[in-house]
Amino acid sequence: MFSPKWATRRLTAKKLLEMPLIPDPGWPEWFKLAGIPNAKPTFLATRYSNYELEAQAAAQGFGAALLSPVLFADLIAQGVLTAPFSWVLEGRGGYWLLWVDESPERHFVRWMKLQFGIGAEPPFPVTA
Repeated sequence: MFSPKWATRRLTAKKLLEMPLIPDPGWPEWFKLAGIPNAKPTFLATRYSNYELEAQAAAQGFGAALLSPVLFADLIAQGVLTAPFSWVLEGRGGYWLLWVDESPERHFVRWMKLQFGIGAEPPFPVTA
């Protein structure tokens, strides 16, 4: 994704190699999906500590970023970012939700499990 001001009518994955890219270890895999298996991208010298900062940098025109179209759908809808390619990498990692039974967040835990289709009841007892 990048700022719409960088969008051109004939933007291809090969032309994307001419743009500065915000560092991400997924770029080589993305270019493989795009049909360029031996891409040699040029990265910005700056590394950002999280995807929010990468999105801000991309929106300001510093370069293209590998961002989740789900997490940043609102910025795409607002025209702040553009996502001109359909190739999307599958996430490499995951998130862990840790809690103790006495935690007041136990209701949040139930809600999270429902959001992911796991169900309201955890596999071990949780007191209400």
